[in-house]
Amino acid sequence: LWSGQRRARARLAVGASDREIVRDLEFEKRLTLTAQVLADGEPLPDARVSLRGRNVAADRTALTDYDGRVRIDDLEPDTYSVGVSQTQKLLIHNDQVDLREDRDLVIRFETATLDGRVASAADGAPVADAAVSLRPLEGPDYMVSTGTKDDGRFAMYHVQPGRYRLEARAQGFTAASQEIQLAGGQEVDGIDISLEPAAGAKLRVRLASGEVPGLVHVLARDASGVTVLADTRPADTTGTIDLASLPAGAWTLFAAAEGGAVTGTPLVVPADPLSLTLPPAGRLLVRVSALLASGLQGTVRLLTADQQPFWTLGPGGSIVTAWPLLDGKALLDGVPAGTWLLQVETPDGQRWNGMAVTAGTAETAVTIE
Repeated sequence: LWSGQRRARARLAVGASDREIVRDLEFEKRLTLTAQVLADGEPLPDARVSLRGRNVAADRTALTDYDGRVRIDDLEPDTYSVGVSQTQKLLIHNDQVDLREDRDLVIRFETATLDGRVASAADGAPVADAAVSLRPLEGPDYMVSTGTKDDGRFAMYHVQPGRYRLEARAQGFTAASQEIQLAGGQEVDGIDISLEPAAGAKLRVRLASGEVPGLVHVLARDASGVTVLADTRPADTTGTIDLASLPAGAWTLFAAAEGGAVTGTPLVVPADPLSLTLPPAGRLLVRVSALLASGLQGTVRLLTADQQPFWTLGPGGSIVTAWPLLDGKALLDGVPAGTWLLQVETPDGQRWNGMAVTAGTAETAVTIE
């Protein structure tokens, strides 16, 4: 049907002798959902409101106006999943509504605020320009961040209720973090974060070709495997990156870059700058014939010839052990030369295995039948 058109259907039994048949038709019932979205009692404009039917093929989206209001017409009776999101304030809400008649909803976000101070653990002096971030410990992963002023103070507003990890980082200091629980409408004042001065280190990185990478992903762990540093740092023209926030001690440092495979080396801080050459790494394009153009998502994992899982470093120094597969295709970065076993799995339990031989340069393609 064209937009705005409606339909009516009925079954008729027509006999051979019938000359005229009369049947009343009634248009299908259509409903309207209106809603107002409020954040801390104030209208929330530019919030995306999405509806998806449970039993009917309906997927509708609209944005709230300046008054936080939205109207969605021409809906069939059904139970709908309602999603509300506002990207600027990182607000997310999910619910269900049983729509059997026109409904008017009020969707409320009750958020929290917090403020505090970042200071040096050595002398209590305020730490300016420290990066303070909040990351949820449950649910969807996102980050709320701010910076400290000259007096070391920071504040965050419109934070959704939940359990978070609060972390502070600053040049020349070791990062510090703590867990924090926030409730709707709560105001948390006077959070004190102390940062220990860091000894720091410098790392000179080059690719096997002699070129200097633009960005380097780094990960530092202690002897028990606990991460003390994970980040992506820019390299200067000599390939040097500054690890000023790395505390004194003995660590295992891993580094990777575009065109350079992940490499680990012992690092003692403080020490002279450490030089590291990354082995060549290329890309591996994986195709699964049975899933091409299927719309199914999945994951691809690599194993070495002796069945050891392959991993590399991604943005922010994150450990990457699996790569997303969509429509039967996946592109794996940072794969060095070698013979690899491939494992492909989809959420519905389907599995495929394959093998690939890579040269560690350019792009290698492999198809799993």
